Amino acid sequence: MMTRTLLKILLSACCLLLAVGPGATAHARTFNIVLSAGSSGNFDAKRQKGCSREHAESCNLYQLKYRAKGSTIHNAGYAISSSQLTNYGSNYSAIFPAVSPSGRYVAFDRQSYVSGASSTHSLRILDMNASTPTHQHLRDDARFPDYYLDAAGQEQIIFTDSATGNIGQFSFLGGASTSRLMTMYWVYTTFLTVEASRVGGGMRSYNDPQVSPANPEWVVFADKDDMGDPTADPKILSVVYNSRTGAFFEVDQTTTDAYLETVDSKGNVTVVREANLAHPAFNMSGDEVVTGSIVHEPYGFSYSGGTKTWVNSRAAPYSDKKMFATFSAAEMASLVTGASPSTAGTGYGQALLDPAKYKKWSSFKVLHSYVQFCQDDDWVVVSVMAARADAADKHDDAKNLTEAEYSRAYLVDIRDRQNPIYYDLILPLEDPDHPYTMEGFGAACYPVNN
Repeated sequence: MMTRTLLKILLSACCLLLAVGPGATAHARTFNIVLSAGSSGNFDAKRQKGCSREHAESCNLYQLKYRAKGSTIHNAGYAISSSQLTNYGSNYSAIFPAVSPSGRYVAFDRQSYVSGASSTHSLRILDMNASTPTHQHLRDDARFPDYYLDAAGQEQIIFTDSATGNIGQFSFLGGASTSRLMTMYWVYTTFLTVEASRVGGGMRSYNDPQVSPANPEWVVFADKDDMGDPTADPKILSVVYNSRTGAFFEVDQTTTDAYLETVDSKGNVTVVREANLAHPAFNMSGDEVVTGSIVHEPYGFSYSGGTKTWVNSRAAPYSDKKMFATFSAAEMASLVTGASPSTAGTGYGQALLDPAKYKKWSSFKVLHSYVQFCQDDDWVVVSVMAARADAADKHDDAKNLTEAEYSRAYLVDIRDRQNPIYYDLILPLEDPDHPYTMEGFGAACYPVNN
């Protein structure tokens, strides 16, 4: 006679086989994710408040424990838990989170909308383990932090000093059990001083720095130069810097067919076409940089030690040089969260984009930006934005050629880089009866032991 235990085993095996049948997979991962999200604006060519790149007024920080690829395709991805970490009103927002190596603390950029405020951006640190998440102020005029361990295992926060354009750094000098909210233990230094503009009288800044997880002496950042014209779209280059040798390596953008410039006999630079590869990030191995913003796609580059230059790593077999395949507005409106293109059309789940807004998306540029690796070279978080010409609303207020009107954040499985699987991270935060009423951008993630 079959025992009850054996029957349970056989039933479990049967269910598992059903779960990994056609269109499903047994490969499951769980991630802790911190992201900025808030109520969306009205998504049209008018000035609005929301949680996107240029309109971050409603952004607060949220924490998700997210399971990608559940037991069946009916449950392809879901939030195991979620919580709101900040609760700012209309005067402030929380953006660009960076999680500490311990996973307990979050450094973030608090943006102010208070009229006459002395600082638009300030660096804050938050304790996620507190019963009521609390945070402390570290420095004004600071944005886009990255949290890392140096070679000695000491905690560091690197960021852009928005007042000077330099890269600043805070070093934590307290003990392992000392709360990181005790600000007297954080010591500030200037990590890297920005060079003068390429054009006399121009403004230049080193933005969005990130340290290599494999070797903390390597830093990548976006070199932004207005070329003497603050009203024009700035020149933005991704630059890799070695803090030990002081060497700079400009990412070779000529292979993207998106950047050209001419230099006359007096050394004056004329930009013909710009790549503007901004918001760069290292992979976990430290040998690849992903970047992409104004050019709308994530581009991948790798380091060639023999020639001491950074070269495009996706020239073959990806002739378009994208790091991973991206979707148009029409494709995203037809795909469901947690489904690859090959399994799309199953009817389960919510579309990656609101099909009702598709026509508006199709009239906008679709940008993929703020790519960050999830401590795993096969998983990233990415923000997908719909952007229009800045002056389309008769307000030239973004200081870019484009202005984002709507944004959504995704966890992306890029093991198959031609068929990535997108998981909608805003969906678990929304009222199920009112989908697509929130938006978000900028996320940090790290895996949970599976």
